[in-house]
Amino acid sequence: MSPPFIFQQWELLVLDRLGWELSAVTPYSILDHLLRTVDLASANNNADPATIRTHAETFQALAATEYVFCGQSPAVVALGCLGAALRGLRFDALGETMLALVEATGVSSESVVACMEQIEVSITLSMSGASFKPEQQKSASSSIPPPPASSTAPKVIPQPGNSAYHHQHQSTTPTDVVDIASMEMGSLIAA
Repeated sequence: MSPPFIFQQWELLVLDRLGWELSAVTPYSILDHLLRTVDLASANNNADPATIRTHAETFQALAATEYVFCGQSPAVVALGCLGAALRGLRFDALGETMLALVEATGVSSESVVACMEQIEVSITLSMSGASFKPEQQKSASSSIPPPPASSTAPKVIPQPGNSAYHHQHQSTTPTDVVDIASMEMGSLIAA
């Protein structure tokens, strides 16, 4: 037996004794299953699955850095990130799609809606340079208006005169964690 094999066997034995699971389910691993469960293109003529995936992955990356999401199940966080992405992109069939996904996963719709709202608050605080902390939730919710009951909030910047507007939406939500960091640096420089 070679030394690396022996070390690997010892590492596996230690991990087994400690009860550590190295192949844990994460919201990112659930997102693929969720996106395959529903047909986003037929539910909305303007839906671009790649854009929806990019937004949901960005929200998941941000949720991974915030403490408030650590205690939630990966399915709730994945659904919340996907729902927040769909809401931000003004997805036409948001209610029906989320209902189908909630039924497919078996999680409560209330926890998904609460997670969506926490993600939106976290994005707003992150873009302003603050971090989402549990003790800030009440003060942040008083200074930041809650998301509207309907998805009529202007989250998409229209491009008048652009014939490709219906095929390409520009959302006001950042699409990469680097975009969030650059926005934070911009606000620090401006201050």
